Amino acid sequence: MSQTRTRSRYTKADKAKVVALAEMKGQTVAAEETGIPLTTINQWYHKPEYVEMRTKTREDVAEQFWQAIQISLRAVVAGIEDGKLSEKAIALGVLYDKYALMTGGATGRTENRELDDLPDSTYVEALREWQRLARPGGEGAASEAAEESAGEGVRPLSE
Repeated sequence: MSQTRTRSRYTKADKAKVVALAEMKGQTVAAEETGIPLTTINQWYHKPEYVEMRTKTREDVAEQFWQAIQISLRAVVAGIEDGKLSEKAIALGVLYDKYALMTGGATGRTENRELDDLPDSTYVEALREWQRLARPGGEGAASEAAEESAGEGVRPLSE
């Protein structure tokens, strides 16, 4: 590939190499390493013919990861028998995480809880209990004291 500053003509193979580099390392790095302007790389990167190539490349890499996962899984199973498990299990975990990230799979687990699944009275009672406990004297304070000041910036809930 030519790295001259003058207007250059690049072959389709040159463009494909630069787009592949941009896919692996990012467009900015590809521009720095090749001397090709970032705007030019960005234009090539988004052309339909190269979008298809990038997708195919990603699919190929994902397939290779999947094959490595299968090999690692067999090694982990064998490691259970021979006692050499930890390094194999770590390698399997890393491979699977990278595969999941590349293919859009789950890379973590989160749970959400809706706050509208209980009656309002339950939440009101919980807030009153919190106010009672948050007051100076907390647990020892009488429940009637909820009508009094609950401390600086905290007011009791009204019925």
